[in-house]
Amino acid sequence: MDTKKCGAFLKELRREKGLTQQALAEALGVSGRTVSRWETGVNLPDLDLLLELSDFYQIELRALLEGERRPVAQPPQGALQGEAEQEAAGLPRLPGEDNVGEAWKQDEERRTLQRIADYSTAQEKRLLKNVLCTAAAGAAAWLVSLTVTFRFADGVEGSELLFAGEAAAVLLFAVSLFALPANRAPGGVMTTLAGIFGGITLGNLLLLLVFFGSGSYYNYGLQGAFYALGCLLAGFVLCGAGATVWNCRRRRKEDRRKAGRKI
Repeated sequence: MDTKKCGAFLKELRREKGLTQQALAEALGVSGRTVSRWETGVNLPDLDLLLELSDFYQIELRALLEGERRPVAQPPQGALQGEAEQEAAGLPRLPGEDNVGEAWKQDEERRTLQRIADYSTAQEKRLLKNVLCTAAAGAAAWLVSLTVTFRFADGVEGSELLFAGEAAAVLLFAVSLFALPANRAPGGVMTTLAGIFGGITLGNLLLLLVFFGSGSYYNYGLQGAFYALGCLLAGFVLCGAGATVWNCRRRRKEDRRKAGRKI
């Protein structure tokens, strides 16, 4: 489907209502940036939001899916008139004779369902893209982690313990984050994973900065273990908290939207 065309149509409908992007965003319980991405065709609303937009703009769902206004569809008038006269005269339908009005309605429904199926396919492709991007971020995070481990292996013994401790921290924070309902919501899982991967990357970069800031390993002695733990925890706490706050805000907006809070 043509996402650019659909986005331009959503923008046109919003302007006809005299709304700003922020006003529409507050009406639907999403962010202004999300509305902007819809209208530029970078992203499109989920199907439930598309249904709300259909009601909000008082326009057919199929028109939103096609990205243009459709003329009011009418069934074949001659055929309907003939059916009405046949019913008024009390004449039974011959075996195998079709009801033209019903056939027309079924055809319209079939076309709309096909558009919805195409839209769902486009949404699934977008989700797959997000999954791949998140997986790439995870791979990059572990690459940074391995690089740090090898640097420590060159400078100090016990790098295996550092790597094991980091793996334990990843598991602990993953369990902690996913224990919150907002982080387990369909829209929050990717953000949570990104927060975990971000924590891995940030924690390891802090390790490099603290222990290899001068270009070679600086030995802090026994305190070094606490510094290393602090660096790892700082990365996870900052990124994990950021992801959780984002997901909680999104869930509150989603709850308000479902409760029907409109401007």
